[in-house]
Amino acid sequence: MARSLGSRPPWFAVPLALSVLAIGLLSAGVRLDREAHHGSKSPAMSTGTGLLSWRRVPVLVAGPAAEQALDRRISALLGPVGNNGCVGVAAGGRTIYNFNEDALLSPASLNKLTTATVAIDLLGRDRRLRTEVRADAREGATVKGNLYLIGGGDPLLFTDDFAALFDPPVTEHSRLETLADRVVAAGVRTITGTVVGDESRYDTQRANPLWPARFVNRAETGALSALSVDAGLDRYPVAPSKTSPSPHPSPDPAATAAARFADLLRARGVAIAKEPPPRTGRAPAAASQVASLDGVLLRGLVGEMLRESDNTTAELLTKEIGHEATGSPGTTAAGLRAALGHLRDRHLVVAGLHLADGSGLALANKQNCTYTLSLLDGAGPFGDLARGLAVAGRSGTARRRVAAAALVGPLRGLGGAVNPGTLLA
Repeated sequence: MARSLGSRPPWFAVPLALSVLAIGLLSAGVRLDREAHHGSKSPAMSTGTGLLSWRRVPVLVAGPAAEQALDRRISALLGPVGNNGCVGVAAGGRTIYNFNEDALLSPASLNKLTTATVAIDLLGRDRRLRTEVRADAREGATVKGNLYLIGGGDPLLFTDDFAALFDPPVTEHSRLETLADRVVAAGVRTITGTVVGDESRYDTQRANPLWPARFVNRAETGALSALSVDAGLDRYPVAPSKTSPSPHPSPDPAATAAARFADLLRARGVAIAKEPPPRTGRAPAAASQVASLDGVLLRGLVGEMLRESDNTTAELLTKEIGHEATGSPGTTAAGLRAALGHLRDRHLVVAGLHLADGSGLALANKQNCTYTLSLLDGAGPFGDLARGLAVAGRSGTARRRVAAAALVGPLRGLGGAVNPGTLLA
């Protein structure tokens, strides 16, 4: 996961990776190039300006002397990094600083930049992931048999109770309550069978076997499923207190989703037999449509994933990429194959790149600063990738973790769990 529930309980206390050091400079550099084209003067640098403030950019890119000064200052800042990281700075489409640029390192949450890029390109920025409700048969207000809740891979399908726990509040998500309202609006009042959760769009691999056990144990993702309600958790903190339950991935997320949906329907007056209980299953091809709910635009999903460093969203988008590429149940392996092929088709610098998951939790992921800068340069400073990143001191994983006033606003980045040998780009 990597969002915060309540007021940041200990299990969400992940350190901020200095993931995209160059983003503030890259954006400002492009903007200043445009101003120069129109004859504008560059703003003068005043005393007291922070090292990474956009006001320094005209000086830093003015010539070799400025670049040497930049080299000295960044090298001083990054002395402790040694060979466990790399740094790249680009402005105006030109790389002006590189340290250890070809070293293959574990990217941690920077892996989500790849997932975001491929999802936008292959799935489409305006795609919406749809959750459907179907029925065995209808006789007036009665469903004769089962009602099927069919997952479309939406990682932000939440109940109101779950969404209310986040700090800051969730601004974009899909309300399971809305789907329950639509079932009632469609005239359903009685279900003679049960509610069945259909997760057949993806495989049933709940976690990546390459993830360190510590990430699985502290629920860095929920249980992965095409029908993932409340992030695939079967329990989660209800208040920021020591007695609140720790988040726990559901062993059967589709059945958990079906049970929560059944509870919402009962609360709206729909009669459902207590036996058999909600379960996992597959909707028959002949099941009739009752209602549906479209998720947020894919560009919104990508923005949420980057801003909050949301591991569950990254992994489900990877499975959706696999489903799109094969037409079969989506798998992580198929999604990664499609991603690597697409990156090659775009002629990005992928030498040595190894993708082991969509989120970056696996230490087996490897990339270098050269690839990362080529990815960012291809996306541009005003595209979905840059807009989705957390803003220092204001949003997402960078909201509470940047104290320097000069970095608030101009610097954008991506935070998450830092592994040994983490890439700094």
